[in-house]
Amino acid sequence: MERIVEERRAVLTGWALGAFEAGCVLTDTGHLGSPSLFFLVPLSALCFYGLLAWVIAAILGSQGKVLPWKWIYFLGLAGLLFLLRRRGLPEGSHYSFVAIGGATSLALWFLSIRPELPKALVWIGKLNALAPFLMWFGLHVALEKPRVSEGPTQESQSKKNVVLVTWDTVRADTLPLYGGSGLNTPNLDRLARGGKMISDFQAVASITGPSHMSMLTGLYPPTHGLRSNGLTAPETGFQNLPQRLHNAGWHTGAFVSALPVHAKFGFDRGFEYFDQRPESSAGQQLAQVLRFSSSVARLFLPESLRGTLSVRGTTTVSRATEWYLKQVGPAFMWVHLFDAHGPYDPPKEFRERALARRDEGPHAIAPQDEESLVLQRGEIEQLDELLGELLDSLSEKDPELRNTAVLVVADHGECFGEGGIHLEHETSLFSATQHVPAVFRFPGIQYNSTFSSASHVDIAPTVLEFADLDLFDDCQGKSLFSSPESRSPRGLYMEAYQERLGEKRMEAWIEGDWKFVRRLNGEEILYQRSLGEGRNRASSQPEKLKEMRRKLESFLQSITIRTGEASALSSSEEAAMQSLGYFEEGG
Repeated sequence: MERIVEERRAVLTGWALGAFEAGCVLTDTGHLGSPSLFFLVPLSALCFYGLLAWVIAAILGSQGKVLPWKWIYFLGLAGLLFLLRRRGLPEGSHYSFVAIGGATSLALWFLSIRPELPKALVWIGKLNALAPFLMWFGLHVALEKPRVSEGPTQESQSKKNVVLVTWDTVRADTLPLYGGSGLNTPNLDRLARGGKMISDFQAVASITGPSHMSMLTGLYPPTHGLRSNGLTAPETGFQNLPQRLHNAGWHTGAFVSALPVHAKFGFDRGFEYFDQRPESSAGQQLAQVLRFSSSVARLFLPESLRGTLSVRGTTTVSRATEWYLKQVGPAFMWVHLFDAHGPYDPPKEFRERALARRDEGPHAIAPQDEESLVLQRGEIEQLDELLGELLDSLSEKDPELRNTAVLVVADHGECFGEGGIHLEHETSLFSATQHVPAVFRFPGIQYNSTFSSASHVDIAPTVLEFADLDLFDDCQGKSLFSSPESRSPRGLYMEAYQERLGEKRMEAWIEGDWKFVRRLNGEEILYQRSLGEGRNRASSQPEKLKEMRRKLESFLQSITIRTGEASALSSSEEAAMQSLGYFEEGG
């Protein structure tokens, strides 16, 4: 009997420590993402520490030994405080959680040190035995599910569909369509033969979030407000493409593969079905919850058990296809694929193909980046294979895609030594990151004119014209079908505005053969595109410099500037952004 009582005291002590840590961990609320996970964190902490203390008490009790649980509580608190401070917890807000956790912890401790435990506590052992089941059930309930909202409120008579496929981190000159070699992209080539390849398509930004937001809004980053990965675009002041289509009776679904385009940054607006589910197994997700809920668990559960930071294209395409084929009526679907983003590690089949053709060009500017460039070709070949699978699935709903538009476009490229930049993109406005592939196939459209420069802001108005819907009032892009400006030279804006760059953030204006780049610290760079970007021609072309500066300033003065909202990122989300190169280590 005495042994059972000691085990109950141990469980209460473990619960007391779990309650205190849960209060501290819950100050990091940005990590949770769903109300159910909010409750899973304290449940996990209590279960973990209760089970740990029970196992220790049971082992020692079988040997006739008893631990002073009264004092172990304080030793445990000291250890937890040390480990929590190393994690930067508690954070500087939501201290009410710390107060609640601390009060609960003390109450449980007082119960544990009573000379005689209340008879009502006989259920402790049974409840503690149920802890693994409770954790499994809580995880099952809390696992992230697609965000589903109401379908269209009106029925559309349209028979059209639009599928937007975005390839993350693919530069144009890598692809055979744009003069590259060392890989095959038969499905993209097939799409181009039935549609149109835009030869001079420019990214509005060199990072994921802003470029995608411009595709969905027809607005440049200063106007939609999402200028840096980790910000959230303002909710008011403009409408986006999925909202307009959904209001017109279209079904709208999005399937994204990486954190920078998650719902918390505003990308779910207008989508009745938004799928950002992680790909980790149930075991990995349980390990991730435990590592987040318990600093002690972090010492024993390796980082590798957290799972991947992105979703494989095979999974994303499978999810997208399943949803799309169920839709009755017109549908707009966005499929975001992240496989070509670093680190470059294609599946074995595609790795071997790429390495077998490594001598083919173009080659990396920096020799040390050559292998990465070659391996990325393997990842792009896989993207092309996934595109073929997706096109086949789309044909099940619409044979020969008679009423389905398909757009394949990259958000930005990658530097392999250009300007001394190695295997990243956020600090660049070179063609390596800004000249991206864009292939559109719109049924019933005669492609008998040559498009000049186009940009991400042109996607939304082009889709709206295809859907027979009016443009947004403040749309900054042009439909590539009807606008005379789409057939004549026009200036385009672009920027590199990740917050951590500070005064090195850049704004640029590109028009014809010239690109003008200006940093916030006042440095100005002028490139003549046909002669490459190895030389700043600002000093040799002062009149052109003044002209391009004037055009950039005139553009910025003519547009509405909005400020994105700072998003509360958890420590794990900050670590994810760091791993992608967008945040500095340690802050």
